[in-house]
Amino acid sequence: MSNESPSMPPERDEQLDRVWDQADHHPPVTPAELRQMCKSPSAETRLLALLLMRGEMGDGDPIDEYFDSARDLIEDENNNCRWQALIVIGYFIDSRPDDVWRIIEQYGVSDDDDMRAGVACVLLEHVLESHFEQFFPALREIILAGSAQMTDTLMLCAMPDPREHRRMIRELLAQVGEVDPMLREDRDESE
Repeated sequence: MSNESPSMPPERDEQLDRVWDQADHHPPVTPAELRQMCKSPSAETRLLALLLMRGEMGDGDPIDEYFDSARDLIEDENNNCRWQALIVIGYFIDSRPDDVWRIIEQYGVSDDDDMRAGVACVLLEHVLESHFEQFFPALREIILAGSAQMTDTLMLCAMPDPREHRRMIRELLAQVGEVDPMLREDRDESE
């Protein structure tokens, strides 16, 4: 059990901080060089490649060459690499939503709690914000088919606007016997 009080921020990740600092001072690299870095036996080199990709894309358009490299690192043994790979994939929600959805389908049903949390927070909640009508029916089908893991993944998401989408999610979760506390608060506000 942790000695930290709930109000204290979580401990900083030293590896991530160190590699972010390296990325901030790293000379420019080509997509081909980044692809090679993603294949390195060193977790820090793979992580650096992902952070450099994020820096390259910034608030601009996603760089298509980065999608496959990031996808290949979603199952990395290093947790920082896995989460950063999901974040890079998240840059493609608007330009490649079907490809991002396939990743959600594959990893949103993982037995790994942390993987589902990453998929929920980094991908699924944002796909539902941007493409609810396109992907909610498929999500609904997976959950109604009995996927407890995908149900859990959905319950880890912040709920989208508008209120109609939250209502549809609430009804889906009720159909499988789940009630999300955040959704319960939303219901209380609307009454």
